[in-house]
Amino acid sequence: MTYEELNSLFYLRKRIEYLRRRIDELSNEDGLNGISYTGISTGLGVSSPVERIAIKRTALINEYNEAIEQALSKEQEICAFIENTKDAEIKFIMQKRFLQFMTYEKIANEIHSDRTSVSKKLGRYLKKSR
Repeated sequence: MTYEELNSLFYLRKRIEYLRRRIDELSNEDGLNGISYTGISTGLGVSSPVERIAIKRTALINEYNEAIEQALSKEQEICAFIENTKDAEIKFIMQKRFLQFMTYEKIANEIHSDRTSVSKKLGRYLKKSR
């Protein structure tokens, strides 16, 4: 796996957080109160503001659910890759970096090293494992 592939879970989780916030914001719009859109129009081509909000909210919920599925799948893939790593120190670094999203500095503090050594070790390992 490449660094970008391993790091993609971080961005998927950020996307999920953003979608959750947008869903919550739309839920708080006037008159919505958690209503989801069923696809049945109530007017003659002109939807009400509540209906438009419900349509947007439903689309966001669908996107949110897809993002969660992608994140779960990616997390399983990353866990399998990390689990197959023989080097215990590299395994520890990858778990902290790609599953717990710790900075190199925090990881280095835990293993009593410096930030650049941690990132270089990981970089060399990933380059070698391709």
